[in-house]
Amino acid sequence: MNIWGAIIGSVVICHLAALTAQATNVEMSAPSGVSVSYDPFTGFPGLEDVTFELISSGHEASLPARLIIKPEFGTDFQLTSTGVPLELEIVSNAGGMTTGRYEMPVMLSPNASQQLAVTFKVPAGQYADAGQADINLIAELVDAATGQPLASEHVLQINCDVPSRAQTNFAGTTPGYANGIGTAHIDFGHIISGDSRQINFQVRGNANVMVMISSENNGKMVNQEDALVTPVGYSIIADGIPSDLSAPLNLFRLPEKTLTGSSYPLKVTLDPMSVTPFAGIYKDIISIDVTPQ
Repeated sequence: MNIWGAIIGSVVICHLAALTAQATNVEMSAPSGVSVSYDPFTGFPGLEDVTFELISSGHEASLPARLIIKPEFGTDFQLTSTGVPLELEIVSNAGGMTTGRYEMPVMLSPNASQQLAVTFKVPAGQYADAGQADINLIAELVDAATGQPLASEHVLQINCDVPSRAQTNFAGTTPGYANGIGTAHIDFGHIISGDSRQINFQVRGNANVMVMISSENNGKMVNQEDALVTPVGYSIIADGIPSDLSAPLNLFRLPEKTLTGSSYPLKVTLDPMSVTPFAGIYKDIISIDVTPQ
């Protein structure tokens, strides 16, 4: 009897263990690829919403669980490319990030489907090279009490698309890079042959930048009262490159890889004059345009 009792007891225990292991069945689905757009010069973060769908069955009571998202390799949530890495955050109303992982508490409803919403965020204020950066993440659903997996792991590839951008601004002017347009005023006062003035212009870009400097009057300041009066000519030196601006001057530059960029000097020198110009106000407009390459 003792032998039969031991055998029967073993069979029952194994049967109960098998039932327990099969009690909860959860299917988890989500997009395998997530694309986030980020422009480093707008001042706004890159955001992309993603929904995980859970379908659970085989349990009669609610089951506490946790959604865990972590990097496939290492502990850093960083989008990497050939350039500067970008920090990545995961935000939601229910979960939060700790070192090397994101966790969200989940209460699995019996025999029901539910959705979990998270947002992948590239925080503003980061410089980013033009192109693509990416990271692979692993999402898993585990039992909150035991830590045992409740569903198959899900691999998410997060891609960040960064457009080519370039902006310019005159150093010291109040608008800064805010609207992409800056103005500065160079005042010679009384016109004196060979007199010079200098200002600095700033350029920021996340690629090589073509800088085009042009003159409304092809390098001449025109009398504002009488356009037929002989104009006052001038020349410039832009970051060491001279020009009389009879045609646009093109410069190719690679600004510092920061949100501030680089500053370049622009020197304006009046041409030699054999006679004193007629009285009046003389004016020209120099335009500086930048294009990412």
